[in-house]
Amino acid sequence: MSSNYLQEIKILIVEDSAEERKSLLETLQKYFTTIYEAEDGEKAYEIYSQNDKNIDLIISKITLRNLDGIELLRKIRESNFNLPFIFITDRTDSKTILDAVDLNISYYMFKPINIHNLLQKIDFVCEKLFLQKKLDNKQKEIQNYIESVDNVSLIFKMNEDGQITYMNKAMQEVSGYSEKEIETLNLKDLIHPNVSKVVIEDTWEKLKNGELYQGDTKFLSKKDEEFYLNSTIFKTNSLEDEYITVAFLTTQENLKKRDFYKKVLYNIQKSNKKENEYRKLIYELSHKLQSQESYLENANHLLEVEKKRALSKERQLNHYELQMENLNSKHEKIIYTKNEEIKTYADSVEEKKKKIDIQTRQLKYLESELKILREKYANLEKELDYKNHRITGLLDLLNNKNKEMQKQAV
Repeated sequence: MSSNYLQEIKILIVEDSAEERKSLLETLQKYFTTIYEAEDGEKAYEIYSQNDKNIDLIISKITLRNLDGIELLRKIRESNFNLPFIFITDRTDSKTILDAVDLNISYYMFKPINIHNLLQKIDFVCEKLFLQKKLDNKQKEIQNYIESVDNVSLIFKMNEDGQITYMNKAMQEVSGYSEKEIETLNLKDLIHPNVSKVVIEDTWEKLKNGELYQGDTKFLSKKDEEFYLNSTIFKTNSLEDEYITVAFLTTQENLKKRDFYKKVLYNIQKSNKKENEYRKLIYELSHKLQSQESYLENANHLLEVEKKRALSKERQLNHYELQMENLNSKHEKIIYTKNEEIKTYADSVEEKKKKIDIQTRQLKYLESELKILREKYANLEKELDYKNHRITGLLDLLNNKNKEMQKQAV
C-alpha cells in the first residue's frame, strides 16, 4: 500500500473520554487525512448514517452513553455486515465477547491501549481494504474487456454435439439467424460444405482434449452467403462441456493485408517507443544535472544539521523504547491474567452444562420409571377390585348355604 492510499481511508473514532479521544486522534492524524469523532453511540450512528459510503473503519469503545458499542455495531450491521470495526474495552465478560464475534467484529483490544498494536491492527484492516479495492477494479477492468470484445468480435457458444447455445448480436447479424432460430441451430448448419469433414473431426478431437484452436474458417449464412472468420475456439472450465468461439470477420485478401499492417504498425510503435525513451532520458539527465548543482551547495551544511538531529532522535528513541518495553510487559501480564479468568469461567460453564445434561438424563429415566410404576399400580387396583368382587360373591353364596343348612336342621 502507498501512503496516498492510507490518506484516502476515512475513520470514525467513538470514545466518551475527551482526553483519550484527543490522544487517539492526534496519533491517527499522522497517517490519515479524514477522521470523524463522536463522544457517544447515538452521535456515532448519526455520523455513520450521514457518511455510510465514506467511512472505511470504525474504532469504538464498548461502554458508551445513550447507545453502547454492541448496540451501535448491531445497528450498523443491519446495513453493512463487512464494515471493519475495532472494539476498545476494559470489559472481559464472555457474553460481550461472543456478541461481538457474532456481529463480525474485526479486532477486540483491551485497555490500556498499546498504540503500536492498534496501528498494526489498523494496518491489517487497510491492507484488506486495499486488496478488495484492487480486486473490484480488476473485476471492472475484466468486465470492460469482455464488453469491448463483445462489441468488436463475433462470439458464439456450442456444446460437444455442435448445438449452438448462444450468439452475440454481431454474429446474429452476419449469419442472418435470429435468437429464436439459434435454439435449433447446429455448427453443421454454419460450416461451409466445402470444408473437409476430416478437418472438422480433427478440430473437434483437439477441442475435446482441451487444446486451443486458431485459424480461418469458411462459413455459410442463412441466405447462403459465404463469409470467412478468423476464429479462436476453446473449451470452458464449466461443469458442462461447452465451447466458445471468438472470431473476426475477414477475407483471404484481408488476411494478407492484416499481416502486413501488423508488421508496419509494430515497426512504427517500436520506433516511437525508442524515440520517447531517448527524449525522456535526455530530460531526466538534464533535470538531474540542475538538481545536483543546487544540491551540492547545501549538502555539507544539511549533513551536519542532520547528524545533530539524528543523535538527538536516537537518544529519544532509546528512552521511548525502554518505556514501551515496560508498558508492553505490564499489558501482557494483564492480558494473560484476563485470558486465564475467561478460560476458568468457560471451563466452569462447561462443567455445569455437563452436570445439567446428566441430571436431565436422570430425570428422564425417573419419569419413565414413574410411568411404569403408575401403570403397574393401576393394573393392581383393577385386579384388587376384581378379587374383592369375587370374595363378596363367595361370601353371599356361603351365607345362603348356611341359611339352607339351618332350615334343614330345624
